[in-house]
Amino acid sequence: MKNKNKTRIGFFSLSCCEGCELAVLELNRDFVKALGFVEIVESRMLREKNLEQGMLDIAFVEGSIVGKDDLEKIQGIRKRSKFLVAMGACATIAGIPGLRNALPEKIRFALPQHAIKKPLAAVHKLSDFVVVDFELQGCAINEKEFLRVLVQLHNGFFPRLEEVPVCKECKEKENPCLLL
Repeated sequence: MKNKNKTRIGFFSLSCCEGCELAVLELNRDFVKALGFVEIVESRMLREKNLEQGMLDIAFVEGSIVGKDDLEKIQGIRKRSKFLVAMGACATIAGIPGLRNALPEKIRFALPQHAIKKPLAAVHKLSDFVVVDFELQGCAINEKEFLRVLVQLHNGFFPRLEEVPVCKECKEKENPCLLL
């Protein structure tokens, strides 16, 4: 049964280590607070049993598209999601699995063809096949950034990244610059 006050979300993994979903768990109490306004409908890690596969307000997807099954899965997720967020390097730039694309053809075709997933000719990021509404970069994602995006989407705002230099964090901690 759908709770009308809660944002229906799902977490999905394609070909990846699932480290981005683990990063979400690092939020601890903050994530528990988020459960007050979200309903996790689907997740391999966060639900013992998934609910019905209806429409989602937000789909958080990690992993790259390595095989035909990944492609079919992401297309199905996109069709039933109002908003799709690519989580992590695998989803946004093909990540570690995408290194296969740089292998010389001779080596690439020498790889075992009896793998669990029948491989596509190349590894792809999500946006190569579906519309991605927002990308959370990193390997793994920054859990605070995830929470900020979740709250913004729940409140009806399109998320945006903070426009601050990378060195902001070191300056706040009064660390000396290592690049000078």
